[in-house]
This record gives sequence, structure tokens and C-alpha cells, in this order.
Amino acid sequence: MKLDMRIEGTKEITANLDRLDKDMVEKVKQSLTDSAKTIADRARDNAPKKSGLLKSAIKYKPAKSPKFPYVALAVVDRKKAPHAHLVEYGARGGAMPAHPYLRPAFDHLKREIEGKIKSVVESVVRRHA
Repeated sequence: MKLDMRIEGTKEITANLDRLDKDMVEKVKQSLTDSAKTIADRARDNAPKKSGLLKSAIKYKPAKSPKFPYVALAVVDRKKAPHAHLVEYGARGGAMPAHPYLRPAFDHLKREIEGKIKSVVESVVRRHA
């Protein structure tokens, strides 16, 4: 027995997948950038009130790694605030107690960020389905 099969529309399917891929990358990239901004904003809110230098040093930016070209990060400019790690983790021997500001910002927003990214992916897939 011989079975013949003909598939039509492969060009259209490929084109849709290409559009989905590009759209997905751009939407997820934007979502990650927005999330990094939200974490940076929350970290600024968490930073000690007297630390104006630290607050102004908290930024968000795209990662510069070729391994992770679509990742955005909430970061501290160590040139502006070289003491940032001491505020986050404290100083040895209890000379300066820890006042975490960056990690709690991430922990508090992690689930919300995951939900946003999931929602973005689902909406792109639905739109191209």
C-alpha cells in the first residue's frame, strides 16, 4: 500500500512562525526591561532615606552579555555609590548592620514579573495563532 500526502501552506506557516519569533522576542525584551525598571524603582524606595547617593546610583539597563542579549538588569553604579554592597549586606562584625534594598525588591516583584512575561508570551501566541 502506498500513501501519498500533500501539505499545502508551508510557506505561510513558516512566515507566521518567523513573525511570531520576532514579535515574541521584542515583546519579551520590552517586558524584561519594564520589569528591571520596576525592580530598580522598588530598590530605590527600599534604600535608606539618608542615602541619596545610593538612590541615585540604582539604575536599570540591558545586559551586555552576548549570552543574554535580551536580559535587562537592575543595577547599582558602583562609581556613584561604592558603599552599595555594605548597605545591602552590612559590614563585618556588625559595624554596619545590613539594610537590604535590592534583593527584597526582586523577591517582592518576582511572581508579578513572571506573570507579566507569561501573559506577554500567551498574548503573542494567541495573536499569531
